[in-house]
Amino acid sequence: MADLCHARGVLLICDAAWGGAFAFCEALHHDALTKGADVAVYSLHKTMGALTQGSALLARGALVDQQRLWMAYELYETTSPSVPILASLDAARRDHAVDGEATWRRTVARAAALRARLSGIEGIRILEPWDIPRGSQLDPTKVLIDVSALGVSGYAIDDWLNVHHRLCVGLSDARHLLATVSVGTTAGDVRALAKALADCVAQLRKGELTLTTASDAPRLKTLTTEMVAAPADAFFGAVERVAPEDATGRIAAEIVAPAPPGVPRLVPGQRIDAEHVAWLSARRDLGIFLLDPTDPTQRTIRCVAASG
Repeated sequence: MADLCHARGVLLICDAAWGGAFAFCEALHHDALTKGADVAVYSLHKTMGALTQGSALLARGALVDQQRLWMAYELYETTSPSVPILASLDAARRDHAVDGEATWRRTVARAAALRARLSGIEGIRILEPWDIPRGSQLDPTKVLIDVSALGVSGYAIDDWLNVHHRLCVGLSDARHLLATVSVGTTAGDVRALAKALADCVAQLRKGELTLTTASDAPRLKTLTTEMVAAPADAFFGAVERVAPEDATGRIAAEIVAPAPPGVPRLVPGQRIDAEHVAWLSARRDLGIFLLDPTDPTQRTIRCVAASG
């Protein structure tokens, strides 16, 4: 990708949010900048121990106009930055520069131990390197747990783990849990998650636990987004709230972004089709987490008001 971009004089800019530590340990992926990217953004708070909101934007190479980049950054930078966040960024950077290789080799080993423990629980499956396309890399510190064989929602298991074992995984969806192993994860954390999931599976198999099922949750196929109004016109114009089940054919007037992955399924000005309605309604009932909805109950969608 870098070669293709650079042959045309185009910058390669990477969202490397979860890859801040890659440059500090040979057991992790290649870092975006070391593989030819010109600009990369790293969320040091996600995996490297900085305080929440602590991120870094790094640039290199002759194609980057660093003065223009700095001017653009200045347009958005607050005049009152958080000193504790800045200090945590510097502390995280120093820790990694001094001891990053050893720290992350321990973290990768801890993730491998978690995989081994979870693989012994009947009814769940762990994503392994051979499950992904050749040429791709699997981050060894992200443990993706497939719970579809249990017939219950990953959202529901996530909630149950929180209530009964005081554990929170990084992400959940209708069929999966994602456990993120990082520098703060301890051996006790690994044992606790494995024990909790084994407890959940045992109770489900004995019929002692009933959770929301996910067997009939429709998958969202590849769609062609039909924009029928300018986003600003849809957002700022006359609107009304419509139940998702009645929204087929209407024009969205807000962003609807399920997390994971936090990518919008609907944006202002987009025609809402029947497949979106079925997908959003089903996952709402499963316990999906939506970013940005103006109705926190998720029972209505903000739509452009019907004419006449």
